[in-house]
Amino acid sequence: VVATTGSGTRTNSVSTYLKSSVVPKVGVASMSTGKYVTSGSGKNKTTAFSAATVFKRGETVVIRATVKSATGEAVANATVQSALSGPSSASLTSAPSTGDGLAEARWVTSAPNKRGVGGTPPGEYTATVTGISAAGHAWDGVSASVIFTLQ
Repeated sequence: VVATTGSGTRTNSVSTYLKSSVVPKVGVASMSTGKYVTSGSGKNKTTAFSAATVFKRGETVVIRATVKSATGEAVANATVQSALSGPSSASLTSAPSTGDGLAEARWVTSAPNKRGVGGTPPGEYTATVTGISAAGHAWDGVSASVIFTLQ
């Protein structure tokens, strides 16, 4: 900046700092389905995740998504929104992802009654990512999906 006055000319410099407005993108690197299986009893009782693609009506289907940044780093505390389609439909939101980027949503199905009537309709279902919420990040818009069967 140059300013001229009656007493002379004065020059000053101005520094401008720009903050990047680019928001880091996140996406789902992989999806899978499964259920938690409990084994043992008493002090030896353990519950572990078991990958599966076929479920019985009345079971809880666990849908897992691994959330990663564009650079491949796991993203913690992200929630994944997904749409379930098939003979029945639902919208699911996962619990916040772990430090490893693992987010889980659960879909509780209903068993038919003793006469085989009612319950969640059997058939092939697809869970498709419809969004990801993560502080300081934006969803990359890439829709991942996983297919499973309810018998």
